[in-house]
Amino acid sequence: MDIKEGKELISSLLIQGKTARIEVVKILEENGVPKSSAYRWYQETYQEEEWETPKGRKTDEVLEDKKLAIDSIRDQLYAAKSARDLLPNDKTYQESIDQRIVDLSTALLKAHNISRRF
Repeated sequence: MDIKEGKELISSLLIQGKTARIEVVKILEENGVPKSSAYRWYQETYQEEEWETPKGRKTDEVLEDKKLAIDSIRDQLYAAKSARDLLPNDKTYQESIDQRIVDLSTALLKAHNISRRF
């Protein structure tokens, strides 16, 4: 069994939620995976599953909060871009708007990354 097959098996067992870590390791060992690799694969897969699965709150609430945060930053970004296009070509003003656009873009990327954690 290679790492990809092992992680897929672990993932399916984690989704079912019926198998403990030691049982998963035993199943992998029976398929020829060394014990240390089995524990490492389990840990990596567990962390990936934990990363992708929201906790503590209903999934709909989490998705709504993510969407609201990202949409509000995106709206501010579009407003800054519109202000840049509509106002006079004062170089100092344009540079400050450009910096605001960069800051909002950075905030948008951070919001996307944070939203992946829930």
